[in-house]
Amino acid sequence: MNDSLYLFQGSGAAVAEQGGCAGQSAVRLLPNPARDVVRIVPYGKYSVKVYDAGGALVARVSEADRVDLGGMRCGVYVVQVAAPRCPALKLVLR
Repeated sequence: MNDSLYLFQGSGAAVAEQGGCAGQSAVRLLPNPARDVVRIVPYGKYSVKVYDAGGALVARVSEADRVDLGGMRCGVYVVQVAAPRCPALKLVLR
């Protein structure tokens, strides 16, 4: 997988969560922090990419309503949810 996510602000890396379009339900990831499986709320089928703290793509799923983080190391992950008309970028703690 060659995808990477680069997020920089000032002298240190920073990530701002994005999501929640006017008039629509915001995408949430539950539970957070997570041990293994994170559910995507509201329920639907989404394309999802998961990036580690270094910006490397570590998982990609299609047509999913959940993401399995069980095989990943403990840490902070950036989860990009391609929701129709309202994409979201969320932080998840594992």
